[in-house]
Amino acid sequence: MNALVLRLRGDAAELAELAQRLRGVAAALPDPPPWLSAALTDHVRRCERASGDLARAAQELHRHAETSFLH
Repeated sequence: MNALVLRLRGDAAELAELAQRLRGVAAALPDPPPWLSAALTDHVRRCERASGDLARAAQELHRHAETSFLH
C-alpha cells in the first residue's frame, strides 16, 4: 500500500483519538465557563472534520493508485 495512504489513515486516526480526548476533558470539567465549553466543542468538531477529510483523501488516493496501476 502507498506510504502516503498509510500516513493519511494514521493521521486521520490520531485526529479522531484527539477528538475523543478532548471530549473526555470537557466531560471531566465540573462547571466550565461557557467560553471553555465552546472552545472544546469547536476543537472537537474541527478534529472530527479533519479526521474525516483525511480518511476520505486516503480512500480516494488508494482508489486512484489502484486504477492507475491497473492501466
